[in-house]
Amino acid sequence: MAYENDRLEMEQQIGFSSEDVAENRAGKLTDRQRGRLNRKLIFSVLVFIWVIVLMVVALMILGLVEGGALARLFVFAVSGAFLGARGLTIWQTYKDMSAGKVEMIEGIAQTHPARQNNGRRRYRVQIGDMTFWLLAREQRNFHDGLRYKVYYAPNTKLVVGVEILG
Repeated sequence: MAYENDRLEMEQQIGFSSEDVAENRAGKLTDRQRGRLNRKLIFSVLVFIWVIVLMVVALMILGLVEGGALARLFVFAVSGAFLGARGLTIWQTYKDMSAGKVEMIEGIAQTHPARQNNGRRRYRVQIGDMTFWLLAREQRNFHDGLRYKVYYAPNTKLVVGVEILG
C-alpha cells in the first residue's frame, strides 16, 4: 500500500483503528470513539464550571470596589459570551455521543496554514465543502491533492476516522 505509513500514523495521531473505520463505514461510532467524545465533553464541562467560578469571584471582588459597575458588566459580558460558546460545544458533543452516528465526506484535501487557538496551533484541512480544524500532529499526513474519505461526528465536526484513497 503506497500510503501505509501515513495511514498508520493517522490512526495513531487521530486515535482510530481499521476496526473503527469499518464501523464508521456503516455510519456508527465505536466505543473507543465515544470515549474520545466523552473526554471532550468532560473537559468542556470542567472548563465551563471553572469559568463560572472565576466569573463569580471576579464579580464578588468588583462588587467590593466602589464604582465597579462598568467592570462588572464587562466581566459578565465576556464570561457570558465564553460560556455560551462552551455551552454550545457541550451540547454538540452530547448530541454526537447520544446519536452514535458518523458522517463521511470524500474529496481532495487542501491544507491551510496554522492559526492560534487557545495557545494551540490549529491547521485547517478542507475536504470538499467541509473544513476540519486539526492539531499539527493530526494534520501532518494530509497531503494536498490526495483523495480521502473522512469520517466525522456530525455536530462537532470531530474527525474520528480517515481512509486515504490516493
